[in-house]
Amino acid sequence: MILEVIVQSAADARAATEGGADRLEVVRAIDRGGLTPLVSVVEAIAAVTTLPLRVMVRENDGFELAAGELPVLRRAAAAFADAAVDGIVIGFARHGDIVLDDLLRVLDGLPSVRITFHRAFDSLRDPLAAIPRLARVGNIDRILTSGGDGPPVAVRQP
Repeated sequence: MILEVIVQSAADARAATEGGADRLEVVRAIDRGGLTPLVSVVEAIAAVTTLPLRVMVRENDGFELAAGELPVLRRAAAAFADAAVDGIVIGFARHGDIVLDDLLRVLDGLPSVRITFHRAFDSLRDPLAAIPRLARVGNIDRILTSGGDGPPVAVRQP
């Protein structure tokens, strides 16, 4: 079993590392489901732990790409890729379907960065049918889901 802990600060990361975490998911605004943290926060966290970091790239509480967010998300994803994080956490859904075009637009031109498709997965009408579509995006190596009624867990694709 791998223990992934959500953190928002270097102090959180230090405590999670000391508490036995295996990897960290870095976010801001956890009360809003987790949004994109500042690059400086990610750098501060990386300075206090050697654990792999997956960093949220999301600018609103929902799972849709809102007007004006594309350049912001592209800059954030590029900055995190440059910071050599383990990967980013991102995903889009609308009306119960995944929106891979928006995901690919955010990632366009970036170096290969690993991706956790986040809890947008839980909003899909048929999440199991979406797995093969997500698997075709080579960078996606994890799906974050609440698993239904339980707490959030990360699921690795085969």
